[in-house]
Amino acid sequence: MDVAGSGPGTPSEGNPMTEQATASDSPFIQGRNARVYGKSAADCPYPEGSQERQAWLQAFAEAAVDDRGTDLPEGRTA
Repeated sequence: MDVAGSGPGTPSEGNPMTEQATASDSPFIQGRNARVYGKSAADCPYPEGSQERQAWLQAFAEAAVDDRGTDLPEGRTA
C-alpha cells in the first residue's frame, strides 16, 4: 500500500528522476547544436575531463560528418 506522495513517480526532493530535463538539455544535443549554429569546439562549456565535455565534443565532431554528407575521419576532406 503506497502512502500518498511516496509511490513511484512521485516528486521528491533530490530525486533526479523528478527533474524536468529535456533532450535539448543533454550535453550531446548541445554539442551538436553548437556545430550547427557555427560555434567552435572551444565554446564547450563543460570542464576538461568530464563526461559531459566528452559527450559535447563527440556530438560536435559527429555534426561535422552530417554537414559533409560523408563519413570521413576527422581532419580529412574528399
